[in-house]
Amino acid sequence: MDLLLPHIVNGLTLGLLFAMIALGFTLIVGVMEIINLAHGSLFALGAYFAMAWIGGDWFGASEFGIWWASLPVGMRYASALIFGPLCAAAAGMVLELCVRRTYGKAPLYGLLLTFGAALVIEELIRIS
Repeated sequence: MDLLLPHIVNGLTLGLLFAMIALGFTLIVGVMEIINLAHGSLFALGAYFAMAWIGGDWFGASEFGIWWASLPVGMRYASALIFGPLCAAAAGMVLELCVRRTYGKAPLYGLLLTFGAALVIEELIRIS
């Protein structure tokens, strides 16, 4: 049983993660009638921002960076649960401003724009 419990927890976590992403797709397609292929990339961007926030990579060896590193990991983690989604939401709003230009046009324009945005976001995560 000890060997089975971590697999059950991991399976439930992954299933809930997939359900949340699928619900996001459904909501966006149902309400806006546009297929957003950058949805997963925005999700990954939020996770990247949260992990960078926890590690304090952005602060370096400054006084604030040293103070930040001395905080307990739980406190940094709790703040990352707020910071990561806020940054992903801000990136989503910027993408939405770009997608608005495709409203009322052929659906292919919005599809191609969000696909290109997904590629750009993934590469930005990869190079940083």
